[in-house]
Amino acid sequence: MKDHQEQRHLYLTLFTGVFLLSVCNGSQTTLFGIRATMEGFSTLVTGLLMSSFFAGFLIGAIRGPIIIQRVGHVRTFGALTALASAALLLPPLFVDPWFWMLLRFVFGFCVSGIYVVNESWLNEKSTNQNRGQLLATYMMTIFIGVGSGQFLLQFTDPGSFVIFSVLSVLVSISAIPLLATADNAPEYRKPDKVPIRSLYETSQVGVIGAICAHGSMAMIFGMGPVFAASIALTPAQVSWFMAAFIFGGFVSQWPIGKLSDLMDRRWILFSCSLLASLLVIIVLPMVRDSLLMLLFTIFLIGAMILPLYSICVAYTHDSLKPEQRISATGTLILVAGIGSTSGPFTLSLIMNQWPRDGFYYGLFSLLLFFALFCLVRLIVRQRTRQYTKEHQLVAPTSTGQLVEDQEKK
Repeated sequence: MKDHQEQRHLYLTLFTGVFLLSVCNGSQTTLFGIRATMEGFSTLVTGLLMSSFFAGFLIGAIRGPIIIQRVGHVRTFGALTALASAALLLPPLFVDPWFWMLLRFVFGFCVSGIYVVNESWLNEKSTNQNRGQLLATYMMTIFIGVGSGQFLLQFTDPGSFVIFSVLSVLVSISAIPLLATADNAPEYRKPDKVPIRSLYETSQVGVIGAICAHGSMAMIFGMGPVFAASIALTPAQVSWFMAAFIFGGFVSQWPIGKLSDLMDRRWILFSCSLLASLLVIIVLPMVRDSLLMLLFTIFLIGAMILPLYSICVAYTHDSLKPEQRISATGTLILVAGIGSTSGPFTLSLIMNQWPRDGFYYGLFSLLLFFALFCLVRLIVRQRTRQYTKEHQLVAPTSTGQLVEDQEKK
């Protein structure tokens, strides 16, 4: 009972910190876009400014596990939140696009490292029976935070120093709950490095899924407003369009995560990605002239797409040893960052080639590819089981475990 209460307290602590950080992350992205326009930055420079965050995010995914291995989870979290707070406080002091790119890079590095701390800690404390639900709740917390961050801009002037100060303070406060639970940090183990190739050999569906899940999310987050504007939605309606997508993911995270704990997670990944692809290519073009049906459809698409990443993470960690979790978490965030970075750019090329229907083609292709990939892995697993039953007369425990581990790929 005591252990259960301590575990619940830890989850609440981690979720509180990541919520406050997500509020700042969601708000600062929009804030820098608005300020870049106000300061007269060119479109190219603004694009580089916004992309610098993702560059930092990728580097943070690589270096984050190394920092954790050296100084531990709690100190890493404290140091990165302090650095992130400073990165948000400095932009108004010196308005220069290159200086702001550096600060955005630093902030992206810190956010990625903090995510590595949180996700590796959660996976360390969870089990195969509750990991899907736990990570779904974690992702719900992030979505609520990112969405809530948009409202901060409604109450402050983006051209003033105040909004930057508020975000800096919130980042600093986000460190307090976790720093007060230092005794609950995972025990240090000699870490095993898990590069992308090794992680792919362990969990092919997990790695490909992380890329496709974040790629499809980034396509909608990055190019969704462009698509919405192209079908003559007003700015207010574009906001509702994006909000419906996020809210769909928020509503479906926990039930889909719970379901993934009760059956093979790959069936959930296959079903969600296939259904989302069909909604994109069949339903979405049919309802583009009806605002209400358009919002309902994008709500359903969000409900299918946004839970994919947390299920991929849970599926991957099901097959990992405890000493692999920190490095594997960083690797997953790295491949997810690759998907986030390449997704919107690839979709923009497709939309440039097919202005009217490119949005559907690009998103549908990525989702269908992942659905088919999951189906292939499920078929391979079934064939492996049949071969094992027909040819393996006596299986020592270690060999049986090896076959079971191989099937999980």
